[in-house]
Amino acid sequence: MGDVVRVQARAITALHQIESEDTVVATLEFRNGAIGTLEAATSAYPGYPRRVELSGSEGTIIVENDRIVSADLREPVDLGPREAGSANASASSPVISDVRGHRQILEDFRQAIETNGTPLCNGYEGRRSVELVQAIL
Repeated sequence: MGDVVRVQARAITALHQIESEDTVVATLEFRNGAIGTLEAATSAYPGYPRRVELSGSEGTIIVENDRIVSADLREPVDLGPREAGSANASASSPVISDVRGHRQILEDFRQAIETNGTPLCNGYEGRRSVELVQAIL
């Protein structure tokens, strides 16, 4: 979607006795004029898998736990098999126990070190993500 130019957010500790937020809601405005919403919570019962929904004028794609579970596009494209994502224990607990979503990026980083190459997510890109999270908080 490009760079985020404006953030409106609210982060609270609603349920768990922890020194961090367990509920976050944000509205993001992108440089190209698109808007997005972000919701993250370990305070909602019963908790659901990690989910990303991308909707626009050309269609909608829904991803759960890194798997496409739905794709409705104006111009159909073969996106491979669609399957339901598995349950994510982190969805209902403040303890992050499922790190599978980070495996590929860590493997890429290890390979870049071993081959003296460039990782997919370099320091600049990583910093942009941290800056966005800081703006949300």
